[in-house]
Amino acid sequence: MKNHGAMDYEYLIRRSFQCGRSDSKGANADIYRRLERSYGHFVRESEAEKTGKPRNWNKSVSELEAEYKSDLRVVAGYVDAAIVKAIQNFSGTLSSVQQEQLSGYRKHLINPSPEDVEEVIEKAQDIMVEAKIFPV
Repeated sequence: MKNHGAMDYEYLIRRSFQCGRSDSKGANADIYRRLERSYGHFVRESEAEKTGKPRNWNKSVSELEAEYKSDLRVVAGYVDAAIVKAIQNFSGTLSSVQQEQLSGYRKHLINPSPEDVEEVIEKAQDIMVEAKIFPV
């Protein structure tokens, strides 16, 4: 996952909802950071289990996977809501092509991988910056 992913996530939510960090549920980079941590724990522990190396966590790999997937669903849900809100709020600012692109990204959030979510955030951010939609 990218170093700036958490802030990109937060700014996307804040752009869409035109809010500050504490004004909208989900507009907080810590939500994304929780996903980064849980995904990292899952990946490292899975690798340790496969290679026979010592594990660092007491939870099973399947429990770590369930936690990361839960965190992933939360982030994907907020990103999806942000895209819907952006299309609603900025229909006069976004071109029809940009609106269609944003709508198309939503299908990647149905059963996403962390990379899917990251890519949707990045592409949606690019569109909103191009349309000069900035967070308050």
